[in-house]
Amino acid sequence: MTRYRQGWNMEKIDWCDAYCVAIKEIDEDKRILVDHINRLIDVNNGTDTSVDMVDALMAVIDCARDYFRKEERCLAEFHYPELDAHKREHKGFLKKMGGFRRRFTEDPDRLTSDIVTYLREWVVSHTCESDLKYAPFVRLQKYLSTCGKGKVCL
Repeated sequence: MTRYRQGWNMEKIDWCDAYCVAIKEIDEDKRILVDHINRLIDVNNGTDTSVDMVDALMAVIDCARDYFRKEERCLAEFHYPELDAHKREHKGFLKKMGGFRRRFTEDPDRLTSDIVTYLREWVVSHTCESDLKYAPFVRLQKYLSTCGKGKVCL
């Protein structure tokens, strides 16, 4: 296993409540995505030698794809009016990550830093801005949908 950027350790993403949208399924999947990103950082730092960098990167991409699919399904179920814009953000992320994957073999040292920087910025901006925009809407729709199922809603 190769350690990229010898002597330069990247800090992992600390999970914080600001990333939560208070929708259990989405928050759990988002936490798993952050765990995969942190594993990629561990591989880079040499603290996880069980996989190589390409496999760790592919795990992030695959996890993100699954997470986005579930999140988009949830938003569609409740007819979130900004769904198309949210999907475009996801598509842009996956396109960028695919580009990183293709270019990784050319310049792994520089690219590793670029990947982690992008992932950090994306997690913070997407989860703390875009995801928090839909959260109240979806929570309200989920609440209202339970009212018709014999539950008391005041």
